[in-house]
Amino acid sequence: NAGADVKYYLGKKRNVGITLGLTYNSFSNSVDSTAGTYSGKLNDFSAALGIEYSFMPKGKTQPYLGLELTGNFFSGEGKFVPTTGTETKATLKSASRFGIAIGGGIDFAFSKSVGANIGVKYHMANLIGKDSATSTVTNEYTLVDKEFTVGSFTSPAKNISYIQLSAGVSFFFNQPKKVVK
Repeated sequence: NAGADVKYYLGKKRNVGITLGLTYNSFSNSVDSTAGTYSGKLNDFSAALGIEYSFMPKGKTQPYLGLELTGNFFSGEGKFVPTTGTETKATLKSASRFGIAIGGGIDFAFSKSVGANIGVKYHMANLIGKDSATSTVTNEYTLVDKEFTVGSFTSPAKNISYIQLSAGVSFFFNQPKKVVK
């Protein structure tokens, strides 16, 4: 994954902040069976708007917790290579889902304007917008994450969730005047 977050802290203490994040995630998998090999790739472009609480906004280490509302925009592709026969490829029809991310981390200030960040977030990417519609287009498939029934078979709803670990560089602007050492 790759992404960027912008945080703006409010008030004199600067311990409550508004966050904006943009992230690109790519998930892939391959499964071998006696019939052949299936491989798939799911891309997720995510935009997030949230709130964050910093426990020590004036310290050299600044631990924080946050909650974000996320928009997730999915695309992808799948490929089946049978042990005998012709390879089949299909494309995921673009889909939008909305969810939340809960996380935390630590900003380490190396100077007044530069630092490092480590963090972790738990994403629940498809809380709103699940769909069970299928595609009528050849070599196209849909996310199909909502519960549906065909005859006597019921397919349960699917939840898209993942854990994101991050590390990066922090640039501090408009810092509080006094930094605790």
